[in-house]
Amino acid sequence: MGEVQKRARITLSGVEGARVLVVDDDAASRVLLARILGMVGINDVRLEPGLRDLEQVVASFDPGLILLDLHLGDGDGFEALQRLEAHGAGGSSRSIVVVTGDARAETRERALALGADEVLVKPYDVADVSRLVERRLAGRAVKENSSRKSGPSASV
Repeated sequence: MGEVQKRARITLSGVEGARVLVVDDDAASRVLLARILGMVGINDVRLEPGLRDLEQVVASFDPGLILLDLHLGDGDGFEALQRLEAHGAGGSSRSIVVVTGDARAETRERALALGADEVLVKPYDVADVSRLVERRLAGRAVKENSSRKSGPSASV
């Protein structure tokens, strides 16, 4: 008989209904983040390979958290941060976390100055992503999800 492999699951309270957008040009990185997010209880995840139509994707999907790779094939995360800020897609309604292998202080400072809420340095593991999700989404997801259901959208 084959061995059954059990997936570790970390249960976070307050992330029910959360939506996460992952923007990364590396398919393996996108899938890894989606799996980790699933392990912490987030199943509404959209995976995007680059910056094409980023503002429209954010407006239509309305994520509470954006995980944004810094080095993309069709641009960079710094450009994306500027675009999101210019279109009002950042701010208190959602968190933007830059994901990068570049651990230099100046990279972190630039990302934060352009509107990122946090920087997640690769390599990361399930515990790193779990703590990040808890900091950025716990409690917020339920409130936002219920406000989406309770009345008409305030979007124009």
